[in-house]
Amino acid sequence: MKEKTLFIINPEAGKGRGRKILPQLSRILASHSNHTEIVQTERAHHATELVKLYRMDFKTICAAGGDGTLNETINGLDGSVENIIGVIPIGSGNDFARTAGISKDPEEALRVILESRVVREVDTGYLKYKENKMVNLIYRRFLNSAGIGFDAIVSDQIKKNKYFKGLPLYISAVIQALFMYQVMDAEAEFDDGYKAAGRKLLIAVSNGKTYGGGLKVNPEAEVDDGYLDACLIGSLPVWQIIRDFQKLIRGKHGDIPGIEIRKFKSVRIKTALPVYIHADGEVISRTVTEVEAGLNPTRQKFIFAK
Repeated sequence: MKEKTLFIINPEAGKGRGRKILPQLSRILASHSNHTEIVQTERAHHATELVKLYRMDFKTICAAGGDGTLNETINGLDGSVENIIGVIPIGSGNDFARTAGISKDPEEALRVILESRVVREVDTGYLKYKENKMVNLIYRRFLNSAGIGFDAIVSDQIKKNKYFKGLPLYISAVIQALFMYQVMDAEAEFDDGYKAAGRKLLIAVSNGKTYGGGLKVNPEAEVDDGYLDACLIGSLPVWQIIRDFQKLIRGKHGDIPGIEIRKFKSVRIKTALPVYIHADGEVISRTVTEVEAGLNPTRQKFIFAK
C-alpha cells in the first residue's frame, strides 16, 4: 500500500458547507501532491461504501464532514488494513475533531493532515441492537458517542433544524424535544455487575468528553483510557432539566440527584417500549428494545493536531 491519502467529502455537511469548501480543498491538494484523491458522498451511508472500496489502496482516509460522516467512515473499516483516519470538521457538532484539537478552519485542518500530523491510537465503541419484533441483532461502530432515549430524539431534531450550528443548535433541539418526549422504562446491566433500572430520560454512552457541539455529558471520558463512559439521567421534571442545563454544559452535573455517571467496558440495556437510538449524532433506529454498547478490542489510528 502506497502512502496515499483519500479525502471523502460530504457536500451536505454543515448545511451545505462541504459543497462550498470543495473548490478550496481541491486547489490546495492539486498543488500539494499527486498522492491524494477526492471523492464525494452522494447519499446516506455512501461514505461507508467508499471506505470499503478504497481502504486497500489508501493508507490514510480523511472525512470532510461532521461526526456523522466520521461515523460512516469508521463503519467502512474491518481491521484488515491499518488505515489512519483524519477529519476536516465542517459539520454542526464536530465533537471528535474538538477532542483531536483539529481546527474548524478547513485549510488549517488540511495542513495538519498533510504536514504536521500526530497519529494516536484511540478507543472505539460498538452497538449491537435489536429492533422491535426483530430476531437478529444489528451491529454498528461508533467513535465519539451513542445514546438511547431523549438524546436520540434531540439528534433527530438537530437534523430538522436549518438555522443553528454547534451548541446553539443542540440547545434549540433540546427545547423542542422536551415538549414531545416521555421517559422510558429501562434496565441497564454493566460488565461489573452493577444494575440501574427504572424510568430514565436518557442513557448516553461516550468515548469523548463532549457531544452535541460541546456538551460535557461525560466529563471524565478519555478517548484512549480503555473505557467507555455512561451518563444515566432519571425521570427529572422539565423545570429541573431547564434549571440544571448549564451544569450539563459545563460537566458539573454528576452531583445532581437522579443522574449517574459510570465507566465501563460493556453494558446491556433493555427498554419496555421501542425507543430511538443514535450513533455519533445520527439516528440509526426508532424502534430499539435491546442494545449492547461496548468497547472494541482493537484501537483505531487517528490524526491529532498534537
